[in-house]
Amino acid sequence: MTQAINHQRKPGDMAVFLISCLHPNYAGWVEHQAAHLDWLHAQVEAGALLASGPPRRDGVRTAFLIAKAEDEKAVRDWIAGDPYMVHGLTEELTITAWDPIFGAFAGESSLAGVSYEDLRRQILARFADRDPGLRLQAARPSLAAAPCDRAAHCHCVRTASGHLALVGDDLAGGFLPMG
Repeated sequence: MTQAINHQRKPGDMAVFLISCLHPNYAGWVEHQAAHLDWLHAQVEAGALLASGPPRRDGVRTAFLIAKAEDEKAVRDWIAGDPYMVHGLTEELTITAWDPIFGAFAGESSLAGVSYEDLRRQILARFADRDPGLRLQAARPSLAAAPCDRAAHCHCVRTASGHLALVGDDLAGGFLPMG
């Protein structure tokens, strides 16, 4: 049975958010670092913070966080408790709702539990109206993603068995084997 992909959450479900910000004030950053680390640790323990850390590069102190909350307002209210925020040491705060479909955080996704086959089929179908090659892939999962060498002149895709298939809007989503 195919499960429909639905990125909508039910009331009370927690969403995942990507958060980034800068800490340009070095003196303030150092002064409040211990309190900030304690706050981060408490948020991990509470289950609100999934991950946090800086990028692996020198320069401006940047922070990345992955957090769970009901909505963006809840994230803003939550992050306001970070000592760096309390003391006005954060700039360029960005908060982005994220649905981690694959990987380490997939269990937090709105699609947790949907089989890979259903995910693949429905994701390809969602974008098929924009790309005839994807429409064919959605209909025939055995097709490889790589276009053939004639793709500049027609919509060709190479099947997993190495055959070419011509795809075009005039084929109403079907395909014409080419050899």
